[in-house]
Amino acid sequence: DLMATPMARERAYATATVIATERAIAAAVDIEVTRTDAPAVDEVDARRAIASREQELGTHLTLGQRAAVLGVTTSGRGTELVVGVAGAGKTTALAAVRAAFEAEGFEVLGTSTSGQAARTLKRQAGIESSPTLASLSWRLDHRRLELSSRHVVIVDEAAMSEDAALLRVLSAAS
Repeated sequence: DLMATPMARERAYATATVIATERAIAAAVDIEVTRTDAPAVDEVDARRAIASREQELGTHLTLGQRAAVLGVTTSGRGTELVVGVAGAGKTTALAAVRAAFEAEGFEVLGTSTSGQAARTLKRQAGIESSPTLASLSWRLDHRRLELSSRHVVIVDEAAMSEDAALLRVLSAAS
């Protein structure tokens, strides 16, 4: 009984499989952030996508949104992380990210653990192909989809994702 064990609530418990999967995710991300040959667009084209998004919205993106769009689209790193609280405008910024990559001929895929978040990527960010993470993993596993150097994959709510599915998509994207 853990309730009767002193300090049991302060201890973290995980299976060896969970720990191994999370280490593999961390290693994959570490490798991808050091890359410089991943999909990227010219800064002028990224700024053009920002201006276009602002015109659609009838308002300016925040400095944080602009920085996120420029960072994600121009770095050439294999993995980028955008962090923000709910309602901060991440999806609004992702619409400009999508537009910048698509203007350069890249195919943008969106995915998320929940169907609702995947639908939001499609509706609000304009990412037409936005299956759930489970569906995307299944398509990859069953060779219904093969990612190429012309694909950009956006994983929404990555921190809430099931580890094995996230690792599968990271591996395919690399």
